[in-house]
Amino acid sequence: MTGDDFLERLQHDVKAFGHKTIGYFAGIALLINNITGPGVPSLANMFAESGWLIPTLVFLAVWLMSSISTTMYCEAMRRIPHNEHFRQRVEYTSVVKYYFGTKAYVAAQIGLSGALQSLNIISVVQSAQVMDNAISAIFHKSCGLNLSPFPVHFANASLPAATEFWSCIDTNHVDVDGNAWGCHVVLTAGYLFALLLTVPMGYFNLDDNMIVQAGVIGTVLFNYGFVTTVPSFINEKKPHVSVNKVTWVATFICVVVFMVMGLPGAFAFRRHLAGPATGVCEADPTGAKCASSLMDIFTTEGLAPAVLSENRVASGIMQTSVYLFPIVAILSSIPVFSIVIKYNMLENGFSKGFSSFWGVIFPWVVALPLLYQPDALNQFITFSSLIFVSFTDFIVPWALYMVLQNKHDHALDQNYDEDWSNDHDNNLCAGIQDVEDEESALLPLTKKAPFYIAEHFALPPSWNLSSSTFGARNTVLGRA
Repeated sequence: MTGDDFLERLQHDVKAFGHKTIGYFAGIALLINNITGPGVPSLANMFAESGWLIPTLVFLAVWLMSSISTTMYCEAMRRIPHNEHFRQRVEYTSVVKYYFGTKAYVAAQIGLSGALQSLNIISVVQSAQVMDNAISAIFHKSCGLNLSPFPVHFANASLPAATEFWSCIDTNHVDVDGNAWGCHVVLTAGYLFALLLTVPMGYFNLDDNMIVQAGVIGTVLFNYGFVTTVPSFINEKKPHVSVNKVTWVATFICVVVFMVMGLPGAFAFRRHLAGPATGVCEADPTGAKCASSLMDIFTTEGLAPAVLSENRVASGIMQTSVYLFPIVAILSSIPVFSIVIKYNMLENGFSKGFSSFWGVIFPWVVALPLLYQPDALNQFITFSSLIFVSFTDFIVPWALYMVLQNKHDHALDQNYDEDWSNDHDNNLCAGIQDVEDEESALLPLTKKAPFYIAEHFALPPSWNLSSSTFGARNTVLGRA
């Protein structure tokens, strides 16, 4: 398949997608929104259990790896023939399909859907639970429809609503921590409120959502699993917006946010924070009364600092901040992932109706039975991160860059002619050369234009890296 054939197969109804209107600051807000979120309140638990040194080193290492992975993926995306300066629309799975073929494309599609759907499901569960707590704080109870009303028995716990079809419970004061309805499938008021706030935005385009996204910061893959969302941002960014600047500024800000949110909370409430691995804390070896996040600390009687809880004004501000968190930080990220999933489905030939259902509605269907299951959230986070995020956000970008650099260097060494593009094995090399020729012809025009077109390289030419440095790079990337 030649570059022209590939792009011809990616022609779509432009009305289904957004336009190139996302600027520098909106791009930074979007990426931050795709990095931070559901995992932030639980960072203090990690530091409390593991100390400050190892988690900090891991954060720094993952920050560097994820940022480099992003820039590598974007360079592979730019090198697709006739996509110089990202002028075409090419989504995540289409990049994989061009370089690796159909089998890899299928694996990437499964990995992408798994990674983004798991993020959305986790965000839905956490948002709905906190919404129920907020409703309980205001009206003293949150109500729900119990879709599986069978008796549930816990030691030393009373669950009177376990067998009732309609029930109202104060979710801030329950005997079984984190399970207000006792492991049942419950359609709660908090779930419905979160759904009504979020689902309509999932039907918009990514650039339309920036009116909301630019003013908020929050979501996701428990620390830097955001590479899969970057191609959709690239397709709708303004030409002068630098991919490297947006990526590195956004990820650095997130490092600071993670440290500021995690370390002080761990030092202050270490005795009461449940460890992510053990589920217990110093104050309660059984784990029943341990806080699963800082939000639990600030909304639980006896755990919140007395200087705040005993002051009505301070207590009101503290609880309001906790209850606004899912709206400001988590709910705002759900439409982003829904739209990215929808874009990838549309680009690969699925109907608009099915793409919208799969991206926007399906996460809410799966999240409903998980809403009040014990430890479901932590288990879901652990396994989805290991299975999907590591593959789509780290393995795929590095593999793409390895292939890109090896093919590119080999093409330059052998002086391959572009006529060889009819041969499938040499098509990529010729395509890259075509792109470079087009970029060279366009460059003088772009510099004279009234706006600047930012060229993208994973390793910017302005660094003036020596040949020995590139040799070391190719050795690390596995070049023969």
